[in-house]
Formats: sequence, C-alpha cells, structure tokens
Amino acid sequence: MQLIIPMSGLGQRFQKAGYKIPKPLIEVEGKIIVEHILEMFPGVNKVIFICNKDHLRNPNFKMREKLLKLNVNAKIISIDQHKKGPIHAVLKCLSYIDLDEATIVNYCDFNCIWDYKKFIKHVKNTNCDGCVVTYTGFHPHMVGNTNYAYVKLYKDKIIDIQEKKPFTNNPMSEHASSGTYYFKSGEIMSKYFKKTVDEDLNTKGEYYVSMSYKPMINDNLNLNIFNLDKFMQWGTPEDLEEYKWFSELFKVKNNPSYTKNFKIEGNTLIPCAGLGKRFSREGYLLPKPLIKVSKKPMLIQALNYLPSTNNLQIVFRNSMKGVNSLMKEVKKYYPQSSFYLLDRETNGQAETCTYGAKSLNNDLPLTISACDNGILYNPDNFKKLLKDKSIDIIVWGCKNYPGAKRNPEMYGWIEEKNNLIKKIHVKKIYQDPKLDPIIIGTFTFKKGSFFLSSVNDLMQNGSKVNGEYYVDSSINHAIEMGYKVVYFPVDFYLCWGTPNDLKTYEYWDNCFSSWANHSYKR
Repeated sequence: MQLIIPMSGLGQRFQKAGYKIPKPLIEVEGKIIVEHILEMFPGVNKVIFICNKDHLRNPNFKMREKLLKLNVNAKIISIDQHKKGPIHAVLKCLSYIDLDEATIVNYCDFNCIWDYKKFIKHVKNTNCDGCVVTYTGFHPHMVGNTNYAYVKLYKDKIIDIQEKKPFTNNPMSEHASSGTYYFKSGEIMSKYFKKTVDEDLNTKGEYYVSMSYKPMINDNLNLNIFNLDKFMQWGTPEDLEEYKWFSELFKVKNNPSYTKNFKIEGNTLIPCAGLGKRFSREGYLLPKPLIKVSKKPMLIQALNYLPSTNNLQIVFRNSMKGVNSLMKEVKKYYPQSSFYLLDRETNGQAETCTYGAKSLNNDLPLTISACDNGILYNPDNFKKLLKDKSIDIIVWGCKNYPGAKRNPEMYGWIEEKNNLIKKIHVKKIYQDPKLDPIIIGTFTFKKGSFFLSSVNDLMQNGSKVNGEYYVDSSINHAIEMGYKVVYFPVDFYLCWGTPNDLKTYEYWDNCFSSWANHSYKR
C-alpha cells in the first residue's frame, strides 16, 4: 500500500483566523495533524507528501524536517502554490507514484477511530477497484453544516457521489466521505484523476478526489464503502476550535477538584416544568429530566455538578409523565429535596421559579439552576464571591461554548466589565460570540427575596421575550433596582438542553473514552 497525502493548499481560512503555520503542522493532542494521519495507517511505509513549495522553503515551518521525522523514507514533493484541489496536486507528482501499487489518497485535516486491518481485509475480500471511507449517523460537525461529499449506494455498491451537498434532506442518514479514498492501483487512480480533469468535474474551480469516482461509476468499476467508527473533523478553524473545546472539557471532567461536592448555605431551586417538545419530536419517550446522561437521569447529573444546600426545591408539572418515579429517584440521591407540583403551564421559567421560591426561607441565599446541564468551575473562586458582602447576585456564565457560537440567538449574553454586569442581552447577540460570555442558566441570589423582587418587577412591566418570562431578563430589572450583579466565569458548560446538545455530549464521551490518544476514561 502507498499513501499519498496532498497538503499543498493555502489554508486561507486558518491564516485569516490567525494561525501562523500550515494546517497539516498545527498541533492537536501533542502531535501535528499529519502525524495523526500517518497513525491511521499502521505498517504503511510508502508515503508521499505533496507540499506547497513556499511552505517547504519557509525556515520557520521546518516542514521537511518534521515530515522526515515522522517517516524517514517518505517522498516529499514540492509543487507550486495553487487553488485547484487535491487531484491537481497528485497529477503533478505521477512520476513518483508506483502505478502497480494499491493506493490511498488521504486528506490532511481530520482524524478518525477505525480498524485499518479490517479495512484491508474488506478491500481484498471484495476485490474492489475503489473504496470510499465514510461515516454515517450523528456527528457534531454536521450540525448546521452539510458541506461535505456524500455517497449514494445501491445495496453495497456506489452508484453516485457528489461534493458539498447531500442527496436528501437528512444528511446524517447518508454516507459522508471522511477524506480517505482507496484505489486498487496507482494506475486506476491516475487514469480517473485525468478523466476528472478532462471532463472538468470541478467544484468552484477545485478538483476533489471524490469526483474521480464519477467516471469510475460510468465505467462500471467495482466501488464500495467502508464505515469508520468515530470521525474528528479539523478542516476549518471553527471545527478545530470546537474539537479542542470538547477535548479539554473531557480531559478535566473527572478531575477531583471539579467532582467533589461542597456545601453552601441556603436553598437550591430547579424549575422542571417545561414541555420538552424538542425531545419528544425527536422520538424520546421520557420527559427531559428523566432522560439518561451517563447512566443517570439528566436532572440527577445536573444536581451533582451544583454545590449542595440544606434545602432542594424542584418544580414539576403534575401532568408530567413519570413525575412520581422521578421524585423517588431524586429523593434517593437528595433526601433533603421537596417538590412543588404545578397544575398548569406558566408564562415561562421565571414565573415557574416563583412558585417554588415562595415556600422557602427567602432571607437565605438562593441558587436557581437548570435540569439540563452540568458545570465545571473552581469552587474556591465561587466561595470568594459568596463571602463578598457587597455582591447581591451572582450570574454564572461561560465563554467559548461552541453551541452558543453556532446559534447565538438561543442564548442570553452577558455585558460586563471587570465581571460587573451592565446588562443581559436575552436571546440576542451582544457584541462578539467568540469573546462574550453566555448565561448558562445558573444564578445565585444572596437572598431569595432579591430574586422575588426582581421577578415581580419583571412581570409587572410585562418584560417577556418570545412570549415568556426568563430569569435572565429579571437580572436587568435587578440591576435597575440597584442590586450589584457580578459574572462568575465557569470553566466548562456541559449542555444537554436540546437533542443535538445531548447527542454531541454523548458523541465526544464515546469518542474520547475509546481513543487511545486521549486521556479521558469513563
């Protein structure tokens, strides 16, 4: 087997994002990206790197030195800078390629968990002329972005392929190309790369390897797919930053400084009276608080991340499916808990919380939080804010959460200076989603009465957003009433609030725990 890695592109998106080195040399998990690529193919020694000559010439990159360190026998081919895609790059280097050798062309901007030995058996047993390595099902990078190559099958055979768009309205049910393409020989690869150019099968001026399968299909070659287990997309700065965020989260998730529970004075209040329509529409049979997260009900997991208090009050709807079993489950873990059952829908989260708060001692501190997230934070930093008598309200927030950057209109944004909150922007962007903190749904009022007076003012003024009263909005009323409100930055926000949020969390949990190169273990 010979492995060809075209890496001669400009990487303009990474340059614009401030990266100073070519994409293949960016470090991820202590290794440059192209090293991860090589590790996907254990035992393959015939490696051809096709490089941008300007990258090779730049002494700051040390590209040749780094590549030879990975494989001392590798062929490093220098070509002119271009914007014509990987097929163009490979065709420039045909004299270096063994036309009789089975060949893999692999892109240089991703990683995956797969069984390479099983793949080799697959291509031998099926005697295929070409094989596209694919993935299907839920993958976080496909949420809101379907700009990939997709394969259409009839039984086990490829009958069509196209770039940058799916064949259906449900792309996650399709087979998307990972960027690994097998050819039975270098000769087959060469022939159909040339045909791709001759037939001008380009996408916005670029010739992608996927398009070489079009003429192969027309010539009735034996083409199939091989599905990998987990896919890690690093192709854009946004993809890479999102990957890094979740990777760091899971590295520290089980750190004792985060997992040890500590106790504070006062009460905890959790509103759990929403209808959970998004989950039911996705086919979830249980109400959201009962849906399992890491083998425990979501509500229990959310509570486990909060500081504990002497009193825990949870507000449910009495019509909620499974509410009695859920109360029993909570009591098992939190015997100090009590419950308020609503007999109707309210006008939003803030109003729901007022019902739960009325029976509490509101001269004591009150922490309000959600049933659908976990939080990793520094307990000592939180305790300092609790002890500061000048502070009335603490708003917990987080920066750089990928879901908020993707859908900023779904979050509340904090306008602050030196952690003193000026304003909360509810369901609308403040300035820059890459820099501004979001509200994560957790608030600590030094007295419960501060919450009730703020919400009373909110409701008297009819300050609804999207037809609902939010605790987020009540903070603006608290500021207008003279309360000192500060921002408490948490380290990580574990969001399970929508089906995609939960699936994203589960995906990375499974991926990192099964990947030998990652430190996270369940």
